[in-house]
Amino acid sequence: MSFLKHLLPTWKTSIDDKTKANAAILSAIDTELKDSEADAISTSVLMSLDTATGEWLDQYGNIFGVIRQDDEEDNAYRERIKSYILLERGTIPAIMDAIRNFLQDTTSYINIYEPYNNIFFLNKSKLNSYDSLLGEYYTVAVIDVQFTNAFPIAIGEVISKFKPAGVSVHMTRKPKAFNPNAETFMVTTTDDPIQKAKEIQANRDSTYLSIGNSDIIGYKRIYKMILARPLAENEDVNNPPYPIIYYGNKPWCLVPADNAEAEGARWVYISAKLEGEDFPNQGYSNVNVYLDLVPTGDKKPILLPSEVQSSGTLLLSDTRDQAERNSSVTVEEEFMIEVQSA
Repeated sequence: MSFLKHLLPTWKTSIDDKTKANAAILSAIDTELKDSEADAISTSVLMSLDTATGEWLDQYGNIFGVIRQDDEEDNAYRERIKSYILLERGTIPAIMDAIRNFLQDTTSYINIYEPYNNIFFLNKSKLNSYDSLLGEYYTVAVIDVQFTNAFPIAIGEVISKFKPAGVSVHMTRKPKAFNPNAETFMVTTTDDPIQKAKEIQANRDSTYLSIGNSDIIGYKRIYKMILARPLAENEDVNNPPYPIIYYGNKPWCLVPADNAEAEGARWVYISAKLEGEDFPNQGYSNVNVYLDLVPTGDKKPILLPSEVQSSGTLLLSDTRDQAERNSSVTVEEEFMIEVQSA
């Protein structure tokens, strides 16, 4: 649409002769405005989320923090952006939906744990339960997002956009707890299996987890090493005879050593926690558990290879997908050992 038709009649009669200065200037302005109008019409298609393509669609993704995946087509990418925009925020289901949408994973185990559910109350909690005293972690306004599979560190930014204001976020990887394919490690003995299990359990203070890739990165002392047995079919998981842990997506009872024979506890549950500040920012794929480790100096919870005189006796080895780590990520390495007669 030309703006010249809006000029006064006396002006219109004087613009036909392009040799005149006024006519030349007005004609140039008219041409630029027509070009701008055409550009605006053509770019309006690109600037709409419903019709944007290529780099323009990528800009929408950048605005909302939705990154295009490798070889992802425009239509699929557009739908992901729309889904992200329409997702609810501030609730546990909303956070879960955002995580699965980001990971494009609808099947693997992901749990959002609220530690305040396990705060110790004098008129409710049992002394042998997993309830803990009020503290930095066991308090209100804290969530712990727990994963079975490896996850990208960038998921933390997604969680931050969907969590309620003022809520602190922890991220934990638990490769074995709710993984139905988790392996039970076998140890054979010519002695009584329960006695052998008790001997292994008695070495807790000298048992270390090593992490590494081709070489060992470091050692972390075992956090828990407790006799165990499967929860019986006639026992209630909500009112168990002993504290419960999950391994391989199944409930297990943790049994005191004094009750091992009566309960047939010939399994040993092992757990080691790698906090974010332990060997910071170092991913790993190989783990080993050693009995009777001998340090060069004091027996510390964390040891570098240079601080270890002898790794001791190898109890088990395992591999997993290498995952990114930073200060906000905890990895809880768990193992279940079954002692059998040779």
